[in-house]
Amino acid sequence: MKKIFTLTLKTTMRDMYLLFWSILLPVIGLVIVRYFFDHVSESLYLIGGIVGVSVLMYAFMTTSFHILSQRKRGVFQLLHITPMPLWKYIVSTSMARAITAILSGVCIIVIGLLMFQDRISFKTFMLFIPVFFLAAISYVILSFFVSSLAKSEGQMSLVANIITMPMIFLSNAFYSLESAPKMIQTLQVVNPYQWFINGLHAAINIDLSSYFISMALLIGFALLSSLLALGTFKYE
Repeated sequence: MKKIFTLTLKTTMRDMYLLFWSILLPVIGLVIVRYFFDHVSESLYLIGGIVGVSVLMYAFMTTSFHILSQRKRGVFQLLHITPMPLWKYIVSTSMARAITAILSGVCIIVIGLLMFQDRISFKTFMLFIPVFFLAAISYVILSFFVSSLAKSEGQMSLVANIITMPMIFLSNAFYSLESAPKMIQTLQVVNPYQWFINGLHAAINIDLSSYFISMALLIGFALLSSLLALGTFKYE
């Protein structure tokens, strides 16, 4: 497991998709928000929303394509004939990609705080890290399940966008849904991305009750994603 973890971590650090989806695109979002809104109230919430997109896009979108690419190259067929259990491979690769997602999220937070000339407490920063980790590892494991549904990059793009876009738009990462229709609000409550955003907001407000509720929901989502990933995994 240690070797798989190390190799995956090194690979992710050289991933050009990481540079685009998790760093360059979120920074562009920060620049746009900062340019058009000179006096942004609640800037920390906006930064948190953009960081959330960064983690989601890398942990889920980029990983889904990477897993599909590995399957097409026959990497998993080789894994199938080795003594390593499937769950160990999924755990080790998921941990490596989750750590990469955390590092990119921290990078975006630092850039956002400098750009908005804002600051956060050390306690808030430390509360961010576990939320990053649980959200990232949940989305990474979910990508193993989703990648098993696609047979080509075109299908993968369609499936991934069908999942990620509603998750982002059915959350209050960038706007309030208080006046939205009842059905939209119901979908928001069961949205795993909203649980991530709730955790970030709770960390900003040092609201430990909401924070641990969000953590518990993300743990449940990670366990469910693990069952789906192991139950549907395809070696070919």
